[in-house]
Amino acid sequence: MASWGSRLGATLGLLAAGLVGGHGLADGAAEPNEVERGTGASRLPAGSAGGDYWELVFLSESGHLVFAQTLLTRLGWGGPKAALVGAIVEPRESGGRVRHFRRSENEGGYTLSDDRRSLDLQAAALEQEAGSRRLRARKSGLRIALEIDARASGLPIPAAPEDCPMGLLDLASPARGSFEPRDGSPRIDWVGRAAVTHRWLDRLESDCATRRLELFVLDTDLGVYFSEVLTPTGELLRFAAVDRAGEAVFAGPPERVEIDWGGEAGEPMPSSLELDLPDLALRVSAASEPALEMDLLDRVPGIFRRVIALRTRPSVRLSRASFEASGPAGTREGPALVKVLYLNPLP
Repeated sequence: MASWGSRLGATLGLLAAGLVGGHGLADGAAEPNEVERGTGASRLPAGSAGGDYWELVFLSESGHLVFAQTLLTRLGWGGPKAALVGAIVEPRESGGRVRHFRRSENEGGYTLSDDRRSLDLQAAALEQEAGSRRLRARKSGLRIALEIDARASGLPIPAAPEDCPMGLLDLASPARGSFEPRDGSPRIDWVGRAAVTHRWLDRLESDCATRRLELFVLDTDLGVYFSEVLTPTGELLRFAAVDRAGEAVFAGPPERVEIDWGGEAGEPMPSSLELDLPDLALRVSAASEPALEMDLLDRVPGIFRRVIALRTRPSVRLSRASFEASGPAGTREGPALVKVLYLNPLP
């Protein structure tokens, strides 16, 4: 698997890492200046609201959709706390049922590995090591396991607010796993594609962004990532990355972007996107109704919820989509996902 770093190593220097406090880390954990960029290792920024956020989206060939957010944060009282929240969405043909899962632990109830890449919350975990990223969770009989072929190194996203850095760890990476419903139904085995991002902040994200749009093209031979961040000052920050057959071929600002938000008030979802990138024209059509809508505070344990709700009311929406890509290699069609995170900052 090609390394983002080997292709785009010069870009890595553009993004400064957040400072990491030593409080609450595993004995023998790497010091801040020893944390290698692009590995997904926690930085646990030192601010009182600082934290790491790893987000995963997965689309199986059977049409199952998985969204998961793992976080390690200083929010609240006491030492750092960890949580994993997410959902499994069944195929539209099966009714699109949504099954949620979550797990949280206070300091002492979770384990952060010495290299800061793996976070174990007992009944749930995000495990990261060379060549592999694994998610597992169980709740009241529901069990989920997912393994991703991880890239050798991730890609920083320069078009992110300076005080809210972000990186793309995996894009359209092969993945496999299984899901055991709590209702006694047979286990479902998955094969598909996944993308993983990592954010590390020394403050609440609502201080530096009010909306984050992300597009994931998860095809076997074509992976595309696009992000658009709306800052509190009204600035739009855009970034795109393209992967062909496991090779990173582009990372930078798109040449042209058109997004149809449909004119819906409140928290709209794009109905279509058009991107012009080097040697690639991409057209995306999204479903009229989101496959997943989550008020993240409703899925976060009480101590997080009470603190965060004073400043922000974050929600996430995820829509199934289809893409058409044209370029010198011809035209290709396939599945995509559109995700929008609304931070909803409060006065």
